[in-house]
Amino acid sequence: MARTNHQPADLSTRRNIAAPRSLAFVPSIARRLAPVLAVLAAGAARADDGDGKKWQGPEEGAIAAGTREVPWLHLVNLYTSDALPVFGETLSMESFRRLTRCRATGKTTEMDPALPKLILAAAKKLEGSVVEVISGFRSEKFNEQLRKKGHEVASESFHRKGRALDWRLQGIPLQRLVAYLKRHHRGGLGTYRKSNFVHTDTGPKREWRGR
Repeated sequence: MARTNHQPADLSTRRNIAAPRSLAFVPSIARRLAPVLAVLAAGAARADDGDGKKWQGPEEGAIAAGTREVPWLHLVNLYTSDALPVFGETLSMESFRRLTRCRATGKTTEMDPALPKLILAAAKKLEGSVVEVISGFRSEKFNEQLRKKGHEVASESFHRKGRALDWRLQGIPLQRLVAYLKRHHRGGLGTYRKSNFVHTDTGPKREWRGR
């Protein structure tokens, strides 16, 4: 029987989501500082959008221009190691779109603005400094590949529509993040305690637990 959007739309059945390969064997303190160092290093936050072109978001441009402003938050894609610094109350949707592109195809889509708004609000309230993104947009082809391999993936996943995000706040206990989201998030909320992340989407309000 095909899964519906009321089923978990996670991309992984692994018990733990590993850090990027380049960070897997370094001490925990270095791993925690790596996103910040990656952004400050020349060109480190640039990413390939799938067509061979490099991009530079406005947040990165502020650093390149020599501003003394320090970002209060970093968004890091665990699969691509791309990092996006956040300086104010909002961020560039273009930069967010590229950060959350399909990791298999490199394709992007328009992401629901409610997603970054939610994670920024959670990070501010819970005093998080790094948001670790596990899955954002997924192409239909990649989503179907995962589903056929037996992963907890809905055939009509909100990830396919740019309306879902799998993520966590580095250093913040998952139960604290879940408690916050239960009070403030109006869409779908999946809790994956063993893998240590949450799924949030902008579909109907519902809750579930996955692996």
